[in-house]
Amino acid sequence: MNSTAALEVVRRAWRDVLALEDIAPDDDFFLLGGHSLLVLEVVDAIEAETGTVIPLGDFFEHPTPRSLAAFLTEPDPVGEEVEQP
Repeated sequence: MNSTAALEVVRRAWRDVLALEDIAPDDDFFLLGGHSLLVLEVVDAIEAETGTVIPLGDFFEHPTPRSLAAFLTEPDPVGEEVEQP
């Protein structure tokens, strides 16, 4: 998924869950009235549409549509080997 599509998926999920007509790319979920229970609804909606699981901690680290969409389009770090000292 490209970044434009990811941004639209995130904005659509936020609009539906927060019952708002428009969400700007740099709006903060929590300043718009979002809370932890609504985060669950958002991540479920995004997973249903994209198949991508968003760990709750990552949502809290990316509270704007732009930052969450960037997170969604990052290469998956799972499986990368970590060099041991």
